[in-house]
Amino acid sequence: MSAHYDVFICHRGTETKRNLVSVLKGMLCLKGITCFVDYEMTEGTEINSAIEDAIKNSYVHIVILSPDFESSKWCLDEVFQIMNMQSSADTSQRPRKVIPIFCDVERSMVRERAVRVSYNVKRSSPEERKRWGEAVESLCNFNGFEYDSNVTLQWEKLSEIVVELEDFLKVVDSRSSILPQLGHRRRSPTEDYDVFVCHMGLDTKHNMVSILRGMLHLEGITCFNNYDMNDETERKPHIEEAIKKSKVYVIFLSPKFASSKLRLEEVYQIMNIQNSPGSSNTVRSVIPIFHDVKPFEVRHQRSSYDLCRVSESTAHERERWSKSLRNLSFIKGFEFESKTMFQWEGLEKIVKAVKTSLKKPRRKKLYAKQLDEVQKVLESKNSEDVFLIGIHGPNQSQFVDLLVERICNEFDRLSMLHNVIEKVREENGLSRVMGKLFSDLIRISDEEPHENHELSHRSRCKQVLQTKKCLVVLSDVGNETHQMRQLVQRLKDILSNSSLVVLSSDFKHLLMEVVKVDMLIELSSLQDSKKTLIICHSHRFHVHEAYLDHLHETFCFYGLDVHLLSIEKVLSDSDRARNAKVILFISSNTSSIQDFEKMLTGPAFRSAEIIYIIYGPQEINNSTSKPCFQIQVNFEKSEFNRAEFKAMVNKVVEMFNIGVEKTNQADIDFPVGLGQRVDVMKSRILTEMQRSDTSLQCFGIWGMGGAGKTTIAKSIYNGMHMHFEKSYFCLNTSANFAEKGVVDVQRKIICGLLGKHDRGTEINDEETGKALLECELKGINALIVFDDVDSDKQLNALYRPICSSLGRNSVIIMSSRDRRVLESVQPKYIFQIKGLNNREHSERLFYWHAFLKAEPPAHLSEVSRRIIDACQGLPLSLKVMGAHLHGYNDESYWDESLRRLRQNVTDIVNVLKISLNGLEANEMEAFLDICCFLIGEEEETACSVLEGCYGLGRTYLEALKNRCLITIAEHRSLDYDFYERRKRSRVIEVHDQIRDMGRRIIREERRDRAWDEETAEDILKDEMALPKIRGLSISSDFSFPKEATKCKSLPQLKILVVKQVDRCVEGIWETFRAKKFLEKVRCEELRWLKWRRAPFRDVPLGICSKSLRVLDLAESAIKRLPTVSLTNLQSLDMSNCYFLKGFGSSTEKLKHLRYLNLNDSHNLKCPTKEIEGLRSLELLTVRNCKSLRTLSSLATTLRTLHLSECESLESLEASSSLPHLRDLTLRGCDKIKALYCKGCQSLERLQLIRCYELESLEMPSLPNLRHLNLDGCHKLKEVDCGGCQSLQHLELFWCHRLESLEMHSLPNLRHVTLHGCDKLKELDCGGLPSLQTIYVKCQSLKRISFLPRSLQRLGLKGCDNLRFVDGLDTLTNLRGVRIERCPSIAEESLPEHIKRLPRLPTNWFWKYYSIDLE
Repeated sequence: MSAHYDVFICHRGTETKRNLVSVLKGMLCLKGITCFVDYEMTEGTEINSAIEDAIKNSYVHIVILSPDFESSKWCLDEVFQIMNMQSSADTSQRPRKVIPIFCDVERSMVRERAVRVSYNVKRSSPEERKRWGEAVESLCNFNGFEYDSNVTLQWEKLSEIVVELEDFLKVVDSRSSILPQLGHRRRSPTEDYDVFVCHMGLDTKHNMVSILRGMLHLEGITCFNNYDMNDETERKPHIEEAIKKSKVYVIFLSPKFASSKLRLEEVYQIMNIQNSPGSSNTVRSVIPIFHDVKPFEVRHQRSSYDLCRVSESTAHERERWSKSLRNLSFIKGFEFESKTMFQWEGLEKIVKAVKTSLKKPRRKKLYAKQLDEVQKVLESKNSEDVFLIGIHGPNQSQFVDLLVERICNEFDRLSMLHNVIEKVREENGLSRVMGKLFSDLIRISDEEPHENHELSHRSRCKQVLQTKKCLVVLSDVGNETHQMRQLVQRLKDILSNSSLVVLSSDFKHLLMEVVKVDMLIELSSLQDSKKTLIICHSHRFHVHEAYLDHLHETFCFYGLDVHLLSIEKVLSDSDRARNAKVILFISSNTSSIQDFEKMLTGPAFRSAEIIYIIYGPQEINNSTSKPCFQIQVNFEKSEFNRAEFKAMVNKVVEMFNIGVEKTNQADIDFPVGLGQRVDVMKSRILTEMQRSDTSLQCFGIWGMGGAGKTTIAKSIYNGMHMHFEKSYFCLNTSANFAEKGVVDVQRKIICGLLGKHDRGTEINDEETGKALLECELKGINALIVFDDVDSDKQLNALYRPICSSLGRNSVIIMSSRDRRVLESVQPKYIFQIKGLNNREHSERLFYWHAFLKAEPPAHLSEVSRRIIDACQGLPLSLKVMGAHLHGYNDESYWDESLRRLRQNVTDIVNVLKISLNGLEANEMEAFLDICCFLIGEEEETACSVLEGCYGLGRTYLEALKNRCLITIAEHRSLDYDFYERRKRSRVIEVHDQIRDMGRRIIREERRDRAWDEETAEDILKDEMALPKIRGLSISSDFSFPKEATKCKSLPQLKILVVKQVDRCVEGIWETFRAKKFLEKVRCEELRWLKWRRAPFRDVPLGICSKSLRVLDLAESAIKRLPTVSLTNLQSLDMSNCYFLKGFGSSTEKLKHLRYLNLNDSHNLKCPTKEIEGLRSLELLTVRNCKSLRTLSSLATTLRTLHLSECESLESLEASSSLPHLRDLTLRGCDKIKALYCKGCQSLERLQLIRCYELESLEMPSLPNLRHLNLDGCHKLKEVDCGGCQSLQHLELFWCHRLESLEMHSLPNLRHVTLHGCDKLKELDCGGLPSLQTIYVKCQSLKRISFLPRSLQRLGLKGCDNLRFVDGLDTLTNLRGVRIERCPSIAEESLPEHIKRLPRLPTNWFWKYYSIDLE
């Protein structure tokens, strides 16, 4: 169905669409009048039919006749259709109006050419020219408008046209009013002007300025008008008065602007008022418009801005004009190119900027004291030497801007350089920085590479600047001590005459000790640094005290300043309420939400976020006046809802903008008694710091396992890290040291403290790591926590090199079970953690876990008390016993547990053993298997092993997890390959004390599992134990006892783990005793065999069990797999088996196989048939398989498919019919040209990496897709995400030919990354209401449209052509921004609320990238 329009505009696009048509259409749209213009047709529209339909379905036809109009066949055809329709028979039924506008042409000349048919249109026939002439002649008979662009004021003339249109449409369409009139208002003679427009009349008066004034007038913004003042003597005093009384100055810097002394004097007065301290209480803003000129032309007075051309000007005048123009050019404004940009759209942005400026806070008061101090020092300074000022603390960039704004007029030359830390790290970084400074200070051509400037212009620079007073600003200088020392010295060599160098850094020692600044400015945060949270309640006896304490303890753990206050206290202390960031109201039976709503009308509560908790038997209220988060707590009816409470806590933490990269957000359910102990320890640490500020302070936390050392350390860290320059929490130091190695831990510390992933990769061995820790952390004042340190080796590799390098105000906190380890570092104080010494705390911790309530039921009160006594205040025991008894209300069961405890209440292991009594037989066996063999294994592996042994896997894991016997944690190894960084695994963890309890049961009672060689030797000597042995973990050179060598069978052996001590060639295979033993001993019930790096070519017959479920022979020398003997196999890992050539027989025998890993099995011959024969497969990963060409049929059960470096793979037809597939990754599959995902409705994650030939990607409907990553798909031109409604993460890297990215209506998309997509020109974020993070590095990108209000982090880098970023002024939730190498968008001149935000760190993208993927 064709669209109907009020107006059709016929015009010659090259002449009028960017100016006259653009503005006319904008004015009509403001009045609610719909309008058709051909340049707004969408791609794919059939042009002829669309224009014909628009002409037929429009009330009014406006024809703009410009000088080149009649040379266009399109335009003349449109006139013919319009005039033909005007004279047609149906005109009486649908009245139409035709309005000709004679733009820079005379009506008589147009008529004469029409009569003569003097049209020179290529490829036109005489018949066409004749009918065009008749149509144009008829057109000239209509009443119209004359428009002369040289004398006509555009807004005023177009307003006449709009009024005539409105009058006509009111009659035709019965419209009483198209749109209410906007905010016109008259200015009082005593009132200040809102806007002063400075412009050169010859260039901009009749178009840009005329339109801007009209648009501002519609917004109710008053603007000084000097149009009618032609007499100079009359105009000058009015202009001076208007400049003084205006709040915003819009300066149109056009090509002829600098030819006028009057305009240059106006700029001088404006900049003088703008930078005069204390001149007015009015906040003033300057908005420069670079109209057909470049900012560097204004800055360096080149081309038409050469001030020497200004007639009758003195040297003194030119000097002050030059300084004013230069300062003006450093203010972020708008660049307007009349040949490429649309007037209306460009002026809309200017109006928006004006409105924003008029709403600006009074910045003059910010840091007024520090600014006055600088001013006084500079005024009293007598020396001609260079003066150095250092800026340290938060909001450095904002202070630097205010400082420059305040003092720049006192200097002859100015250079501002941001992100110095990044620039000096680049190749020839120091020379490039100096070159940029030279370019600004002596105005060298920007076309010459900056690294050449220092070599070619050093002597000239020194000579030119000898008499110049310069201001140099170096922001973000980092901790590069050597480079900064050199840079400052070079500046001192070339600068003189009381020049000033301002440096900002996060590192105070660099400013004071390396650079040795003459003056240091310490900044405090302008934001709510106290992080105050008020928990407001009616009366404590109406809300259980344990619940209030639980709220208090939980938020204290996150480092918040928490206050528990009654309603009366909050009302009486309005200052405290006014300073609160969040107020959490607890509504009970004496205080309803309606009562709180009445309180919220007061001024003290206007700035606080509100959260309601419904306590007791009340209904949820859905009609509150403020946005709120409601949860309900009713212990009479239900248990405590952990999930709902956690969601509320996360909401509060989010409101406080606590950065996830700093605060340690552990998953703690019930932190009972935590706050009191942490407060005592923090007080002691702060006291010791105040007593001695000359050296680093070290503190120890000592206690037995399960006492709560780690939780306490995390809470201290959360409450103190913001007081240090840098901070890092090294979790599970001992375990990571053993499992991942010292190099991995050292890398994490470097990256965690400095964010330098590139420096972390330099660590290849322990000694290099130690040297880098000493070098890179030199002088930094940091807080570092080493959790669970247990050896001197760890201290030598981590603590001692760090200790020798950190600044004297640093603090290191170390937790350990071994007091001797702590004493060896001579800490200032060792805090001993003995468990909960407060009886009430022990009770609460137990009650929360046993009942999920604050009190026990009456019939279990007494037995609960006795069980608590037996746990002796140890938090782990209280939690485990509480979880064990949860859900049992039978008093006899509790009594039985108590009797067991009384047998030996002093032995904590026996206390913990009680938690095992309720386990089923197989649950108990699964628990013991985990304690001996499965700690650190992935969850899926553990599931398969337990399922093979006992029939159920995930069910048993969940049961053990619910009893607090095991945990399943997400681990992410630090790997510097970009893609591997994304890999996360869920692994099995068991607290050391619970693990030791399980192993003690084996050693003393069961004697059926051996987890190390000492235990193996002990058990294998016992001939009675051999038939019962269920699990064995040994090394390949383990010497079996004589008693074991007589054994012919291990009938109960279900788990065998062999650790290869060395990769050996076949010739010395006989030296491995394990092989001889396993060749003759039959293991018929074996379920899990793990023997990585095994040197054998064939699997020993003794362990080829038909019962085998999980087989892990990664990195082994096996040649062929005996599939006939492994018919029940469910999981198979043959990764890095370089000699593997195939499977022993058809894979159809492996009908139960679910997991298959064939990574890096290079010699595997064309496995297509084998893979397609596995019909139960759920996970398949293949890498570096050169012979794999196609996969046309895969098991429909497949859930995960990873194909990497399969360079011969040409097609993946199977992808069109995998209904259960959730994760698909293709990496380095060079020959794949098309991928169709139509049949993958369950797909959640899609990664296509280095698929260089991929041309087509079809994702018509992937409703569950959450993560899409395309990297190196060089030939892909279009990506349409329209069918991916659940998409949360979108990353596009190096898709060089990508031209179209459709992201319309993606309500869940939170993170977007575009890197190296250099043909993409526009990014539309209009349909992304949940977007939080966006990172863009695309060279050709010109516009980013409709940034949503939800955005929290914005990064733009290397976007050379980016000119427009729409919606910046609406980003009220933005937390951090980083803009670099975007020449048209300077970060320092962003909107004020963005400039006050902290700068994202250099590596912010990689850091947040890995965090956000959780």
